[in-house]
Amino acid sequence: MKKGFWKFIFSVLFIAIVSSTIFIIQQYNVNNLVQSDKNIKNEIYVYYVSGAVKHNGIYKSLKQLTYRELFFNVKINELADISRFRLNNFVPNNEKIYVPYANFKLKWINFENIKQLEPLKLSNKISNSLLSLRKERFSITWSEIERLPGIGPKTLEKLKNFLDLK
Repeated sequence: MKKGFWKFIFSVLFIAIVSSTIFIIQQYNVNNLVQSDKNIKNEIYVYYVSGAVKHNGIYKSLKQLTYRELFFNVKINELADISRFRLNNFVPNNEKIYVPYANFKLKWINFENIKQLEPLKLSNKISNSLLSLRKERFSITWSEIERLPGIGPKTLEKLKNFLDLK
């Protein structure tokens, strides 16, 4: 009878220890999950992208992106020059990113809207005067462009590197 009594006491004690250990481990895991949820930031990362990309404008993300991930999401143009970007580095939040064109020349015949001159960062007045000149004439010379108001030597040099008048 004493043997049965001690077996019963040890088995109850063993079950109590095992169940209390399981309970403590579960409580520890739940506390860790709650603390890790508090550490997660609910920050929205905003990027302003323009230039040689298909989706110009604002791009928002729940996680911080690398340049590679951002360029994949905004669909860079095949004429884009991304050599100045370190693709594996993170893009800073609220960063304005301009993706330049690589050796791209716009033909005068194909010039149809102001957005095509966006890589040159010309003023709207100059862009509008060039567009109105393009709508008036299909062939033009550099001297005629130089006579437009607001076009100086620096702007003319930019246009010569970007526009193909042939």
